[in-house]
Amino acid sequence: MSNKWFEAALDFIDQKGRELEKAQTNFLFRGGPIAAAFHARAHYQNENGGFRRGLEPDIRMAPSSVYVTSFAFQIFRRINANAKTVAVARAAAYLLASVHPTGAGWLPVPLEISEAPHAPWWRYKDDIEACWANPTAEIVGYMYDYPELFPEELRRTLLGNILAKLGKLDSIEMHDLLCVVRLFETRSLEADAKRTLNDRLTAL
Repeated sequence: MSNKWFEAALDFIDQKGRELEKAQTNFLFRGGPIAAAFHARAHYQNENGGFRRGLEPDIRMAPSSVYVTSFAFQIFRRINANAKTVAVARAAAYLLASVHPTGAGWLPVPLEISEAPHAPWWRYKDDIEACWANPTAEIVGYMYDYPELFPEELRRTLLGNILAKLGKLDSIEMHDLLCVVRLFETRSLEADAKRTLNDRLTAL
């Protein structure tokens, strides 16, 4: 891409973006301070460590949700936040407290979603089997990003479930695919799991 157009895109974000996007792009592409990116994100974190309305614009509810918290972990990964960062540790604790009672992963949104503005596709449904990829597979990737903050047994169990599920699929829905790709992109994932994911994603 022409440097001229790239700079024009960054200028547009500076003019029209939220403080969150402005701070991230300034850090990633213009050498801005990481502290600003964290400060802009802090507005969206609740007392329980989860993330709330507007961080992911499709969900405007004030209570925390797993999906919006997984979106926060996308930011943590993007700016290379480490496990000693208080915001990361608090978000990890929220995710651990939000594991489905079956232990099979996470539901993306809580029942309170119906009480706040949200995109029409976000409805509460207690169907953990449908959430094996979105958001569970993506979150497993973050568990590998921050192994100090998550139990190894849970991480390995969920990864095994995801690989087994992928082995039985003939096709994959787009949003599920994106979440599995984020798992595949996890730098600290074991080589054998990476190979399996690569083979299955290529086939799918």
